[in-house]
Amino acid sequence: MTDFSNIACTVFHHKTRKPPLSIGVLALLAITIAALIAFGLAGCHRQQGPSVEFQKATVEYVVDGDTIDVVIDGDERRVRLAGIDAPESASHEQERNTQEGVLATEHVRALLPVGRVVYLQKDVSETDKYGRLVRYVWLDVPSDPNSSEEITSKMVNSLIVEAGFARAERFWPDVSYADQLKEAQQRAADGGLGVSYLWLEG
Repeated sequence: MTDFSNIACTVFHHKTRKPPLSIGVLALLAITIAALIAFGLAGCHRQQGPSVEFQKATVEYVVDGDTIDVVIDGDERRVRLAGIDAPESASHEQERNTQEGVLATEHVRALLPVGRVVYLQKDVSETDKYGRLVRYVWLDVPSDPNSSEEITSKMVNSLIVEAGFARAERFWPDVSYADQLKEAQQRAADGGLGVSYLWLEG
């Protein structure tokens, strides 16, 4: 009986005297759970839509086909229109400026004359790397911002693309309207509108 007890104690002691194994398993489990939680939270963040709040602003100046200056509560801010890219016309690098860019700028200036009241909608980013607000710009507050009809008739970003003076671009993470803008680009290309021939994908 004594010998059996000694053997049992020896075996038990042998299996439990190596805590690094159990600690390693627990640590791995904790890391896995933390990673899953982080991934899940990130997934939830990506699925969130743009803000349902619309900030009133007044057009001060149209810089080019995808950038405008506005006044918000007395403060002038530069706004980069989300999800689109127009040809250059106001770059400090003169060789980048194009006649198509000039046409795009003129189109946006006709669409957004100085003094025009617009409504700004945020997606994910507050500003870009140049400090410009990143926004969707609406001519009127939509009753349903997810309505294709309202996007095509009230959202300036979409109107510029559909007229053929800018192309749809997925600038992550501001991609909530990427599919609708891509559809607007295709309609412009199909109709040969504006300078849309420049934006046809090869």
